[in-house]
Amino acid sequence: MYRLSSLSQLPDVGLSRCAITCGVFDGVHVGHQSILKQLHECATETDAFPVAVTFDPHPRAVLRPEAAPRLLFSIDHRLDFLEDEGVKAAVTLRFDRELCALSAAEFANQVLGPAGLEIAAICVGDSWRFGAKASGTVADLRRFFPAAKVVGVSETELTDAVVSSTRIRAAVQAGDLPQAEQLLGRTFSVRGTVVRGKGLGRTLLGCATANLHLTDYVSPPKGIYACEASLFPEDGRREHAERHAAAVYIGHAPTVSAGQPLTLEAHLFDFSEDIYDRTIEVKFLKRLRNDERFDSLETLRAQIQRDLLEARQVLHRAGVCSRPLTAELP
Repeated sequence: MYRLSSLSQLPDVGLSRCAITCGVFDGVHVGHQSILKQLHECATETDAFPVAVTFDPHPRAVLRPEAAPRLLFSIDHRLDFLEDEGVKAAVTLRFDRELCALSAAEFANQVLGPAGLEIAAICVGDSWRFGAKASGTVADLRRFFPAAKVVGVSETELTDAVVSSTRIRAAVQAGDLPQAEQLLGRTFSVRGTVVRGKGLGRTLLGCATANLHLTDYVSPPKGIYACEASLFPEDGRREHAERHAAAVYIGHAPTVSAGQPLTLEAHLFDFSEDIYDRTIEVKFLKRLRNDERFDSLETLRAQIQRDLLEARQVLHRAGVCSRPLTAELP
């Protein structure tokens, strides 16, 4: 998939006739997937290449910073999901004051319809808006692009409510992983770079972990989880990522460290390599228990061993952990 910053670059990579969709696509959830399915159908009907146009940062971060949501995924993570959905190119437009000041007509003519690009079809959610003060509608797209097939896709509903990124954020933050998975159409995951911690897991607790700082994006509540971890190679190519069973802790480590920032600590089973500065994506399969403070390190160590055993059992049933359950724990 081509990753571009302007629609004017599409002809340069051989994509001069395109079917496009537009949106933030935070989550690339089942509602977004419905739009993308329609995009592919339109692209086939019009003999065009399917292209997704997205925005970074989130428009609300520019227009109303105090009301900007914590996103589910980074822009790179979102682009990977769009690639998984089969689009030929993704164009990430920088959303700033200049862009949001464009009228609907200016946005259509200058941004969506640059010289040299033929727009054969446009597929968006039927409530999608564009241009200054969100004045542009699907009807306006038909007016601005009279030769294009323009489709407004209805919102997707599950369990009597519209699927939305807002709804998924609430499910993740509440620890309702099954609900989040249903709305996303995939297991919820967190991706980040492994950073150096204090080494307390290995030295004090006998359980080495890979640490990720959780600051910018939505994460599940504090606690212990059974997870599948994908360890990216040093070149960052996710198609070569290694799959590992993992027990994951999210919290502030109240028993062993005061004032520690919210951290994700992943213990990869049967693994002991140095992976600092490598990228890990952690898929949350099941929440095991809440975070808690223990009276002593001995009590904490004993609980960790029980957590590891339970995580192995969950992951073995899920087909992630192949080591026999009766094997001696680390």
